[in-house]
Amino acid sequence: MAIEEGYFAESIELKVPVNVKSQFDNFVKRGQGAKDKDLEISPFNTMLELWFLSVCIGARNNEQFNTTNINTTTFIRGNIFVGNDSNGLSRKWMIEILEAIAIATENTHEIINDPKDVIRIANNFAAGGIADTLQMLEGEGFALANLHQNILPLLETADY
Repeated sequence: MAIEEGYFAESIELKVPVNVKSQFDNFVKRGQGAKDKDLEISPFNTMLELWFLSVCIGARNNEQFNTTNINTTTFIRGNIFVGNDSNGLSRKWMIEILEAIAIATENTHEIINDPKDVIRIANNFAAGGIADTLQMLEGEGFALANLHQNILPLLETADY
C-alpha cells in the first residue's frame, strides 16, 4: 500500500498528555537502566507499545479527548514504523489496526488517505484510554500481573 509511506514521515507525531508521561515511563523498559527494569514491573519494551494499548482501550470504550485541546508531548515520530521492533517484527500491522479504528470512527475508508488524520484519531483515543490503561497496570501486585488480570475480562466480553 503506497499510502503507508506517509506514516513514516517525521511530521507524524505520536503524543501523550503531559500529565501522564512520567507514569508511562514507569511501565516502559527503555532509556537509562532499561536492562535492569523487571518485566513484571515495567511490562512494555517501548512507549509505542503502551501508547498503542491505550489507543485500543480508548477505541474499545469509545473514549477520546481532542489532543489539540490538552497539553501533550510528542514521544516519538512516524519514523518509528520504519523497520522492525526489537524482536525483528515489522510494525506495519499497527498501521493497519490504526486505519481500521479510524475507518470505524469516521465511517469512511477515505480517512486512510491522510495518515495525519489517522494518527490524530489514534492520539485522541490514546488520550481517552490512558486513564483506563494506567488503572489496569496499577494495584497491589506487579504491573504485568495487574494488566493480565484486568485485560482478560475485556477479551472475554469482546464483541467480535
